[in-house]
Amino acid sequence: MNNIECKVCIIGAGPAGLLTYDYLAQYNIPTVVFESSCSYGGQCTAFYRNKQINGIPGLYNTSAGEFIQNIYNQCINKNNIILNANTDVINIKNNLFYLKNDDDIYICKYLILATGASSMKPIIPNIKGIEKFINDEDFLQFYCSNFEQYRNKKVVIAGGGDSAVDYAIEISNISNVNTNTKSSITENKILDISSIATVYNNVTSSNQPSLQSVIPNNVVLLHRRDKLKCNQNKLKLLNKVDVKLNQNILEIRKNLVITDKEEIHTNNVIFCYGFTYNNNFLQQLSKFGLLLDNNLINIDLNSMETSLKHCYAVGDVVKYPLKKKNIISCCFEAARVVNTILNKESLF
Repeated sequence: MNNIECKVCIIGAGPAGLLTYDYLAQYNIPTVVFESSCSYGGQCTAFYRNKQINGIPGLYNTSAGEFIQNIYNQCINKNNIILNANTDVINIKNNLFYLKNDDDIYICKYLILATGASSMKPIIPNIKGIEKFINDEDFLQFYCSNFEQYRNKKVVIAGGGDSAVDYAIEISNISNVNTNTKSSITENKILDISSIATVYNNVTSSNQPSLQSVIPNNVVLLHRRDKLKCNQNKLKLLNKVDVKLNQNILEIRKNLVITDKEEIHTNNVIFCYGFTYNNNFLQQLSKFGLLLDNNLINIDLNSMETSLKHCYAVGDVVKYPLKKKNIISCCFEAARVVNTILNKESLF
């Protein structure tokens, strides 16, 4: 068993972990990144590879997958990003962290937790018939990694958050065969959800027998509430999506979604009801004094330090007032924690 000393260890190679690693490398601070999965990028590559990244200054028309690849490409020493890592905390003593990975012991002064949501499992709703299709990935999905599979198909997306809306927008651009037909929602004018609801209540109240005869669009966005929970600026991009509000899904059959108001024929169903999380590494650290709040970590926003000295956290695992789970927050958090370490090492 080898003892390997380094200044910093980062747990997780998602966007927050990679951004932090890249920033540290610019100051020649010896750092090792441990990623438990077989690839880097976290949710950006696992679930949202083709999703467009919005809200980052200077970054235009870039997908999540491209964004991650760009960060990885600019990392100076890629050999220090260890994939398929099986990392355990074995001790903390004399202000040093002892981590075991395979047959090696890594000893570091600073530990940065960028575990994101860690082990994720999709939330499966209690809907009649859904259990029959859990393993039928050609019909039922819980996230999209390849939008091309929905080209020229009818797709029902269940959910009202940003992921559901983003999927609906992206898929509507390739799923509608008749691209000359405009949606019944708007001609790129409607921005508020109440207007969308009014239009679609009128459209869906008809007794037409099929989705195709009701509306020319092939993408249906189903939400059980009367308002979408997404960024409201995205609503104007739903002009090729059939938005149906205040509808509860009662049953799933092959190529059929049955709600409390209608039956919708479809080729695919995508449920965007979120994920449940399990983070064994954080549970190990909690035995040494790391305080957790529903598997999230409260930090000192001035330094990104956790309840453990010299242990910091960035990304989706972090909790603080007004926290937003997005890339721009990862950039801020990565810069803040690296600046803290630089200051402690008298390099700032």
